[in-house]
Amino acid sequence: MSESKFEQNEDFDAGVDLRKQVLGDAHVEASLSRAAADPFMKPIQQLTTEVGWGKVWARPGLPRNIRSMLSIALLATLGKPDELQHHILGALNNGVTKDEIMEVLLHTTVYAGFPVGLQGFRTAKEFFDAHEDAEARKEEEDIE
Repeated sequence: MSESKFEQNEDFDAGVDLRKQVLGDAHVEASLSRAAADPFMKPIQQLTTEVGWGKVWARPGLPRNIRSMLSIALLATLGKPDELQHHILGALNNGVTKDEIMEVLLHTTVYAGFPVGLQGFRTAKEFFDAHEDAEARKEEEDIE
């Protein structure tokens, strides 16, 4: 496991576990494996996992679905479509509905501007289209 190549501590371990619960094992393992093999990227993955996930996301002050909705609003505002797609998946994993994600993006549009909102909606639409297509293919395979 790639995690063993990082500085192990309680916050890092908690961060790995929480990240996997929110974003999925495959995404987290791929991110950590790439970083473990790259001395330039390793420190940012250590910091992201240990502090972002192990300290902030793990705090008891907000439920995960609220943290997910905040992350969607902030990532849309910052214009970070790749990270936004990861956190849309995380939001769904945390119980946020597609309709709630739409409402978050509408709310973001009012405060961050229409170009930001439009891009956020396009990014979310790409995500939902891709995942709905994948689900439909899986259902067809299950029927056959």
